[in-house]
Amino acid sequence: MAVFLYTSPVFSALGLHLLLPGERLRRLQWLGTAMCFAGIAVAFIGGTSPVRMDARVLLGASSSR
Repeated sequence: MAVFLYTSPVFSALGLHLLLPGERLRRLQWLGTAMCFAGIAVAFIGGTSPVRMDARVLLGASSSR
């Protein structure tokens, strides 16, 4: 659920760009969208080593003991 929540603005901006002619993204907006997506990727990738992860992480529980 968190993935959908945090990535929805990025996909909404991209979808509006493709579907509505009046909602075209300019160069600076593309840069901002790319930075947002990169920040989301860093947040989800950072700090999750496969050694520390277990099945509880998929349920939203902390894997630290």
